[in-house]
Amino acid sequence: MFLSLVVVLWCVDAGELIRILMDNGLQYGAKCVCIGAVDLDIVRGVADGAGDGGVVYVVEKDKGKLDELEELRKQRYGNIKPFYSPLLERIPYLPNGEFNIALLYHTLERVKPYYLTLLNETNRILRRDGKAIVVSSVKGLLSRDGIQEKDFDEAVSTTPLKLEYKVRKGKEIIAVFKRVLSDK
Repeated sequence: MFLSLVVVLWCVDAGELIRILMDNGLQYGAKCVCIGAVDLDIVRGVADGAGDGGVVYVVEKDKGKLDELEELRKQRYGNIKPFYSPLLERIPYLPNGEFNIALLYHTLERVKPYYLTLLNETNRILRRDGKAIVVSSVKGLLSRDGIQEKDFDEAVSTTPLKLEYKVRKGKEIIAVFKRVLSDK
């Protein structure tokens, strides 16, 4: 019980993450994409923020999670569009420059060593001035899961996305990026 309490205190909760998303462009009519395993409470919050006038694509490779998302869509959230993708780091069917917000919630650690590929894909699908919010677990002495902070920083330094800010909260990194248009 005590260990559970400590873990909860170290993690970003759904409400805090939704506030970060709202501060970075989540509003009625927004087009959003959640890439990777996203907590259903977070998907609900993003769907509520985008409202009936918006859409929330959720890209996942876990078919069980997709079934849960489809059920959520049928129950109340018609603006959720679950999509299967065998590779989270390459999502060719998502259109270029379409999304206001991309959420990568504990996704970078799932696509090792393809961090840069995923961040490049994220840049491709965001609109001009679109934002990417990345939440990643940091490997620590007591944890094998997550990403080394130096690997995160290296990926960030080579991505076309512009880092607006990065904070460390306990065992997690929260980073906000802005889309950078290519010279092509």
